[in-house]
Amino acid sequence: MPLFRSPRLRLLLYVYYLLFFCFLWAIVSGNQGWGIGLIAIAGAMVSVTLFPVPLLNFHPRKALGFFFYFVTNSLQSGISVARIAFHPALPLYPFWMRYRFHLPPGPARTLFVAIISLLPGTLSADMEEDFVRIHTVGADSTATRERLAKQLFDLEEHVAATFGEKLDADQQSIEQEYGL
Repeated sequence: MPLFRSPRLRLLLYVYYLLFFCFLWAIVSGNQGWGIGLIAIAGAMVSVTLFPVPLLNFHPRKALGFFFYFVTNSLQSGISVARIAFHPALPLYPFWMRYRFHLPPGPARTLFVAIISLLPGTLSADMEEDFVRIHTVGADSTATRERLAKQLFDLEEHVAATFGEKLDADQQSIEQEYGL
């Protein structure tokens, strides 16, 4: 089934793809080898015609809000991890946490998993169908687990808003699920 029923919109989409693939080829090849490039571009055009890809439901304004959220959260987390790491009296507790996804599978979930590893003191180490396994460090494993569960859900909410997705949970269900 075509992505757009209107022939005009479909034509506009194909022109967009054609320009995108030409631009991509120029970048990748250093603007050389257009003979083989035209064959590759034609193959890519046939591919998107036979197997249309739905466009992302991406909200630029919400993405800007997500960017500021991420920078602020990263700075706060970085300061917290640095304080824990350099304070001689505070013990460092590394531990694992299994976090259930509340985002549907797709680009939003992929971004969520990638962003987890960019947060200071965390690493998304393994991914199952509905869970991500995270390694983290903190001054107290119980408090860090609670903080991390809230932080991850908050991050999921921001990613969901950026992509126009709905989560299958709310703050109250997260508190029950993680004993907060």
